[in-house]
Amino acid sequence: RAAAALGALALLLDVAAAAAKVVTPHFKWGQTKELIFLSVMVRDLDERSVSVSLPTEGDLTFSAKTAKGEEHALKLPLREDVKPEALKWEVSARPDKWGKAVVITLGKKNQHRWDILVADPKPFKGLIDKDWSREDQSLEPEEETPYVEDNAELVALTEKNLDKTVGRFGAVVVNG
Repeated sequence: RAAAALGALALLLDVAAAAAKVVTPHFKWGQTKELIFLSVMVRDLDERSVSVSLPTEGDLTFSAKTAKGEEHALKLPLREDVKPEALKWEVSARPDKWGKAVVITLGKKNQHRWDILVADPKPFKGLIDKDWSREDQSLEPEEETPYVEDNAELVALTEKNLDKTVGRFGAVVVNG
């Protein structure tokens, strides 16, 4: 009876190990006007297990295992599209405080400064950092100027000024 209980316990442990949670690794990112640099850190990384891919131009997937077989995976819905043909990655020779880094380089489809890496950063809170060593500090944030401010010669139509504006100009073009 004790042997049967031990056998059942061993089976449960095997099932639990198979259903073990996949770990989301720490990562950091930096950029130039043309490139995104992403470092994904895994402690005791089994370098042969690393897989990096772009299933779409806006989604990056990373998976790897530790030397003990623990799975690490990251699925990033990127803020903007990248060029799949420009994807490169390598395992860094220098480990980081979170483990060995897999350095991923992505070519930007539209070359400008990204304000954030992923569309929704909330799921990655506590896992994502800025890589200031790879960040081009000279990149200026893009300023969004309201259309009317950018086109000062234009008149913003309101209910109040509609009749006056139509009377003042021979034609009125509405951009809605």
